[in-house]
Amino acid sequence: MTYKILSIDGGGIRGVLAATMLLEVEQTVLEATGGRLCDYFDAIAGVSAGSMMAAGLAIGQSPRDLLDTLKARGKHIFPRLLREWRKVSLLQFFGNLGLYPHTLGSEIGIANVLRDLLRDPTTQTDPTIADITTVDLLLLAYDVRSRNTTFFASGNQKYGGNKLWYDDLPLWQICTASASAPTYFPPYNLPYGTSGQHLPHIDGGVAANNPDLAVLSHAIRLGHKLDDIAILSIGTGKVTRPHTYDQVNSWGTVEWVTHLPDMFLDPAAEISGDICRQILERDRRNVPYLRLNFELNERYIGERQPGRLRKLNDQPFNRLIFEQTGERRYISESIDDPDLYNDLEQVAKAYITGGTVEHVDGRQQPVREAIEDFILRY
Repeated sequence: MTYKILSIDGGGIRGVLAATMLLEVEQTVLEATGGRLCDYFDAIAGVSAGSMMAAGLAIGQSPRDLLDTLKARGKHIFPRLLREWRKVSLLQFFGNLGLYPHTLGSEIGIANVLRDLLRDPTTQTDPTIADITTVDLLLLAYDVRSRNTTFFASGNQKYGGNKLWYDDLPLWQICTASASAPTYFPPYNLPYGTSGQHLPHIDGGVAANNPDLAVLSHAIRLGHKLDDIAILSIGTGKVTRPHTYDQVNSWGTVEWVTHLPDMFLDPAAEISGDICRQILERDRRNVPYLRLNFELNERYIGERQPGRLRKLNDQPFNRLIFEQTGERRYISESIDDPDLYNDLEQVAKAYITGGTVEHVDGRQQPVREAIEDFILRY
């Protein structure tokens, strides 16, 4: 029997893209099996914003619940006044000034939002990762003290292992740690044992903004054979903003810090997906791996030609919206602007209805058809 994995990237507010695509996956699963995503998939993995979605799905929530939270409370994760202040003040580069708070009062802060989202509505308790028993859940965060990536996994004792230090941590705390992106949030101190000690963690995206390879290795460690694994991977949009030599060569420390997220997180996510696809490839028409992601904006003019650089587009735009409406609309690639919700939802829907997936054998397949094929095959 195929061990089916759902893997979800990080991306801040661009998680709207992933959650909208998950709505389509959910509808396909419902029509094919009558069950929820957590009933169809055997494992769900997430990092950063993807950890919030993975945890929510693991406790039986719908992608609609996740979208509603991002729409209603994105402003609580990324408060407008602080966001505007970050744009104009160099003070944000001193200490932790300008970082979005984990908590501020009872509503503001990503920890408050995650606590409310992941609370059991019946018992009003906070489920721990050890409480997840119907699906294998994997969340990633980076331990800055030990300098390694922590694999927060459910089912440690179910698989014959010992109880681990994080088993009794509520999901909202682990997800807060996983989403504490450098330059946006301070590190998050996770309680370690009962002695009052803590382990500081930051966004797992610094190690793997796409958790495909991590969850593949985790599945093998649990005893699943490579030939029996299939992965559906959900991205949060490809950032393709080009930088010229003169631009990069002139950057100082401040400029490098401001460009860290788009310079390092997105390329690593694509590499993880490419490697994972190659590992799972049986033959060129039988690859149990589907990656749903797309470029946010067209930044080049013309088709690729060997040995020649394409010209840059002075007015980049989203190709999917242009093909459907004729409008050359630029989609902001920011990860901390909740006002982008409508644009992100629209472009994700345009991808679902008009986008294609490129397979390793060169085939271009409509997105909806590719999702249906994956669900019905595995």
